[in-house]
Amino acid sequence: MKSPQTRGSLGILGLLILLTLGIGWLGSRATLPEITGWYANLTKPTFNPPNYLFGPVWSTLYLLMAISQWMVWKSSQNKLTKIFFFLMLVSNALWSPVFFKYHQLGWALVILAFYLIILGAWVRCLYQENKTAAYLQSPHLLWVSFATILNASIYFLNR
Repeated sequence: MKSPQTRGSLGILGLLILLTLGIGWLGSRATLPEITGWYANLTKPTFNPPNYLFGPVWSTLYLLMAISQWMVWKSSQNKLTKIFFFLMLVSNALWSPVFFKYHQLGWALVILAFYLIILGAWVRCLYQENKTAAYLQSPHLLWVSFATILNASIYFLNR
């Protein structure tokens, strides 16, 4: 039988997973209608991944984000860890509609650059509290760095 403290901790994990996957779901609402329309007609760099890759990659990253934040949730002495986490989620939620719904490639790039800075700050906070939680974000850092380069390339190719 699990202790109430363990159940509460697992409840926090569940809420964090719902929150991160919910952000992803909101982003997909702006993305899906545009994949076969506007986005399909953009000039893209040769390194642009196939569309089917984005969903599984982001779903995995959202789960890793939730797990990392959960690993430091109760022990976190640094409120910046939680602030950076939520700022990152807001940035993530803003990017899809700005890029896909409003077709603002430049502003989407600004949001991604901000996201990458906040992500780096969040990982640094995680590292100070729990190195494993920080290392779990390595794929996230790599993917958002790649996404920033991809967004920049699409922006410059379609000016």
